[in-house]
Amino acid sequence: MNLGEKLKMLRKSVRKLTLVEVAEQTGLSVSFLSDLERGQTRPSLDTLERLSKFYGVNMNELLDTEKKNEQKNILPTSLKELLKEVEIETDILDLMLTVEQRSKNQPASKEDWRKYYYSLKMLLGR
Repeated sequence: MNLGEKLKMLRKSVRKLTLVEVAEQTGLSVSFLSDLERGQTRPSLDTLERLSKFYGVNMNELLDTEKKNEQKNILPTSLKELLKEVEIETDILDLMLTVEQRSKNQPASKEDWRKYYYSLKMLLGR
């Protein structure tokens, strides 16, 4: 199940809400939420956090593990270099890869990835 399908399932089956109700309660637009559910766009880290809190689930539970496993097979060289030095938790690595795709300033060097990793750990309170 991908992110959009999970969001739609949480909204309809678990919470029994409309897109309008979710939009009003999260501050996100109906069209953006609809695009998320249809897989037409990817959320930022802030949006993922907002939705995970709203639905009462962990951010990692929202993310699609199948796509992330595919991404691991094509890791950027600079990230592979960092992984030789630092043992990054799987859930944080998955989150790094997911959010990196949406980022305007994508990490290019091993040090960029290191900063990215520690920033995410701090945001997640680890």
